[in-house]
Amino acid sequence: MSRLLFLLFVATQCPLLFGQDVYFHPNGNSSLCPNDSPCLTLDEYMCSTEPTPFSVGSVFYYLPGTHSLNSSIDVVRRLNISFQGIGEMKEGPHETVLESPVVIQCAKDVTVAFAICDNIQIGNLTFKGCGRVFNSDSNTFTSSAICTSYSVNVTLQYLSIQDSPGGALATVEVSNCHIIFSSFYHNNHDGSPNNESSTVTVMFVSLIRSGSFTKFVMNHTNITHNRYIGLRFDNSQNKYNTSIHLNCLYTANNSVANVFVKSSTNLYDLFVTGLKTTGSLYGLVLYHDTTLDNEHSYSPSIYMTNCFVSFNKLVGINIASFGSFSGTFHLNSSTLSHNSGISGSALFINIDPFANKQLHIMVHNVTFDRNTISEATYETPIIAIFSGKSVVISNCNISNNEGSGLAITDTYVTFYGINIFHNNLAYKGSGIFMISTSFLFLAPGSILRFTDNHASNSGGAINLQINDDTHKYFYFENNTADIAGSVLYGGATSKCLQGLSIISSGPRKVCFCDDTATPDCSLKSLTASATPGESVPFIVAVVGQHDNTTTGTVSVSIGTRTPSNHNISSAVCINLTQEVTVEGSDPDKMTINVTLTDFETNFFQPPLTINVNVNPCLPGTYLSQQSQVCECDDNILSFTTDCNGVTATVTKEGISWLGVYENCTAINDECPYDYCIHSSITLPLSDPNRQCALNRSGLLCGKCKEGLSLMLGSNKCGDCSNDYLALLIPFSLAGLALVVLLIALNLTVTVGTINGLLFSTNVVKIYQPLFFGLDNFP
Repeated sequence: MSRLLFLLFVATQCPLLFGQDVYFHPNGNSSLCPNDSPCLTLDEYMCSTEPTPFSVGSVFYYLPGTHSLNSSIDVVRRLNISFQGIGEMKEGPHETVLESPVVIQCAKDVTVAFAICDNIQIGNLTFKGCGRVFNSDSNTFTSSAICTSYSVNVTLQYLSIQDSPGGALATVEVSNCHIIFSSFYHNNHDGSPNNESSTVTVMFVSLIRSGSFTKFVMNHTNITHNRYIGLRFDNSQNKYNTSIHLNCLYTANNSVANVFVKSSTNLYDLFVTGLKTTGSLYGLVLYHDTTLDNEHSYSPSIYMTNCFVSFNKLVGINIASFGSFSGTFHLNSSTLSHNSGISGSALFINIDPFANKQLHIMVHNVTFDRNTISEATYETPIIAIFSGKSVVISNCNISNNEGSGLAITDTYVTFYGINIFHNNLAYKGSGIFMISTSFLFLAPGSILRFTDNHASNSGGAINLQINDDTHKYFYFENNTADIAGSVLYGGATSKCLQGLSIISSGPRKVCFCDDTATPDCSLKSLTASATPGESVPFIVAVVGQHDNTTTGTVSVSIGTRTPSNHNISSAVCINLTQEVTVEGSDPDKMTINVTLTDFETNFFQPPLTINVNVNPCLPGTYLSQQSQVCECDDNILSFTTDCNGVTATVTKEGISWLGVYENCTAINDECPYDYCIHSSITLPLSDPNRQCALNRSGLLCGKCKEGLSLMLGSNKCGDCSNDYLALLIPFSLAGLALVVLLIALNLTVTVGTINGLLFSTNVVKIYQPLFFGLDNFP
C-alpha cells in the first residue's frame, strides 16, 4: 500500500516523466510558482524521485532566489535535459562576474554530474560552494562542481560557478560542447599541496561514440581569480579530429596558468580569437608530447588572432613541443606587453631538436612592448626560440623591452616585411641575441630596422655568440657514402671540418660552381648571350649547412614559363641548361632564375640569376610569336630536308643552291653545270661554300676558292704551280708543227674546216661527263 502511494505521489508531483515542465522555488518561498505547473523545492524533488531523478524530455525552471542542494545530482542516460534559471543576469561579486538571480547553494561535497546523455542545456544559473575537496585517490575532474562525461550536444550559457573547493566544470569525452557568456570565479580554493585540479577541465581521452569529428566552443567567458589552472585541455585520443574554438575569453589572475593545452596526439585544431590573458605565472601554455602514432597523418593548426597577453609573471605564451609534431602555430595581429620573466617573458618556444617532424612557427603583425626581466642574467630575451627549424616573423614591432628582443638557439628564422627593433635594453644583443648554430634569413624586399637599442655589454643591435672551444673527440678514416656526407650528414656542424661532401646536411640553398667544379656561393649572378631558342649552360650544386654539397631538387625558370625541376641525386656540381625564349616588353634581355623547390628552404635564399642578352635571329630565320624562338623562313624550308632556326643550319640535297650573300638570303633552284654537290649535305647559311663541288666558292659556286685557279679543260679548280710553265715548251713546238701542217694542207679560215674542228671540240668538251664519265679531259 505504501509503495502504491509513493508511485502516485511521483506521478502527480513529477510530471517530467511525461515530458512536462517542472518549476523549483527557493527554500520556503513558493509565491512565484505558476498555478498550472508542478512547483516544489529542489530538495523535495530529489527526495521524491530517487533513485532516477530528472527523466527524459523535460525543462526544469528555477525561480529567482537561493536554492539549497544538499545531495549530489547524478543524471545518467538521459535525453533532452534542460536546467534553466528565470531572471536577468546581473553583476556579481567581481567586475568579471555575471551571475543569475537564481543561486544554487550546495552543501559540502555536493556535485552535479551528467553521464552518457544527449542534449543537455544549462542556463541562467549560479552555482556556489558546489564540488568536493581534492582527493588524490580519484580523478581530478570528479571534484568539480559540474561534470559532464561521455555525452553529446552540451550547451552551457549564462552560467556562473563560484567558490567551489575543487574544480568548477569538467567535460570528459563530450562531443559538441558550447559554453557561452559564462563566468568561473574564485574556485578550486582547496589549498592542499597535491591539488592539481583545474577550474575548467576539458578532456578527450577515447571517444566511445561513432563519428569522425568533435567540437568544443567557448565564447565570451571569463575565468578569473581561481587557484592553479583556469582552463585546461587534455587531448590524448587518436581516433577523431577535435576542433577547439576559444572566442573572446578573459582569463586573469589564475595562480599558475590561465590557459593550459596538453596533447599527446596530432588530431586536433585550436582556434583562438580575442583572448585576453593576464596576471598569472603563465598566460597560455601549449604542451605537445606526441607519443601516439598518427593514424590519419594529420597536421594540426593552432591559430591565435587579435589576442592580448599581458602582466604575466613568468611567460606570456609558452610552447613546448616534443615528439613528432608537424603542425603550424600562427600568432597574428596580437599584443604581448608588460610580461615579466627570466627567459622568453613574452614568448617562449622550445622544440624537440631530435624530432623527425617539427612545428612550423609563424608570427605576423605582433607587437611585443614593455616586457621585462625578473632576474638579471646575461642572456635574458623577450622572445626565446630553441631548435625551431621553420620560423617566420613578418611585420612585427619589438620595442621598449628590458631584455633582448629576440634570442634564438639552433633556430632558422626568416623575416618578411618590415620588422622593427626599437628602444630595447639588454646586457648583450638588445635587438637579437643568437647562438652560432642559428641562422637569419631575409626574404626579398624585407627590412630589419634597429633603432635606439642599447646593450650594457656587447651587441647594441645584434650579438652573435660563438663558442671558441675546440675538442677532438672523433677520428674518421675511409668512410664513404654514395650520395652525400661521407663522414656526417645533418646536425649542427658549425665547428666541424669543412669540405664539400665530407660533412653535409639537408639542402639549404643552391650555388653556382666555378670551372674547377667547386661551389662558389658568393656568386649570385651570371651574364650570358644567346639567340632565342638557344640553351644557356651553367653549373650549379645543392649545398647544405656551411655550403657543403648535398642532394636536392633545383628549379629553373625563365619569364612566365613553367619551371623545370632537376633532381640532383649526387653531392657534386651538375651541368644544367635553360632554353632562352623571348617575351615581355624588353625582348633584348631575359633573366633565368635558379632556386630550390623544397618548402623548408625555398624562402631562405633569393633565386640565383643569369642575365641573358638576347641576340637577334640570324639571316634566313625569324622570331616566331608562337614558340618565342628563332625559326627558318618558309622559302628556305621548301628547299631543305631539315632546318635549325637557332643556328641557321640546313640540310639539303639536289641541284639547288642557297645561302646568305651580302646579308641577304639568296636561293637558286638550279646550280650551274656541276658546280654544286648533289648528295645530302648539312651547312650553315652563313657558309654557303660548303655546298660547292670542285673546290669552287662564291655566289652560285661561280668562282674558285681563294688561291686556286681553273684547271685547263675542266670546271674544277686546283693549285697551279710554276711547274706548269714547262708545258710552254711542248705547246710551242706543237704550235710550230700546227702552222707547218696548215700550210702544207692549205687549210685557211675561208675554207671553214678549221671552224668546224673547233666547234666539234667544244661540243665534246661540254658533254664530256656524258660521253666519257670523266671529270677532266684536257
